[in-house]
Amino acid sequence: MRQPYEKGTSLTILRWLAVLVIASGGLFGQSFKKSKLYIEEDFKLRLRTVIIDLRDDALVATAFAMRSTVVTDTPSPVLKIPYKEITGIEYERSKHRRTKTAVGLFLVHPMFWPAVPIALLTKGKKHWLAVKQGEKEHVFRLDKRNFSKILAAIEAKTGEKVRMIAPRGR
Repeated sequence: MRQPYEKGTSLTILRWLAVLVIASGGLFGQSFKKSKLYIEEDFKLRLRTVIIDLRDDALVATAFAMRSTVVTDTPSPVLKIPYKEITGIEYERSKHRRTKTAVGLFLVHPMFWPAVPIALLTKGKKHWLAVKQGEKEHVFRLDKRNFSKILAAIEAKTGEKVRMIAPRGR
């Protein structure tokens, strides 16, 4: 006769499987979403959303192709930098006033007017990563939720120390 599982055993098995899946993410490379990269398009620099993929041999930035405001499903690699070609990595955090937000709140509706002074007094922060490849420099804008993980992972993969630049703005 077959013994029934104890109550909660299947939940424990699912938890261990989740831990294994999360831990195995480092074995196959790491991907970070919500980053942006300056890309030259039509002789202009444009900030495009990319996925930073740290593979075994190279840093790859992948963007979804844009066709007249319609995002296609097939990602296209925009940038591939082998780790041995990286000559330097720099990180910078900048602060900026939220004047555009305050003006937008003021123009939208009088209900938002009390929030205008708060928007003017607070500062937003942006996290920048510059990867140098010989004479070229590729600039990424990182998301506030995962910038520290990206910096640690790039240091681990390349073996280069990330140079911190003093923050701009006050």
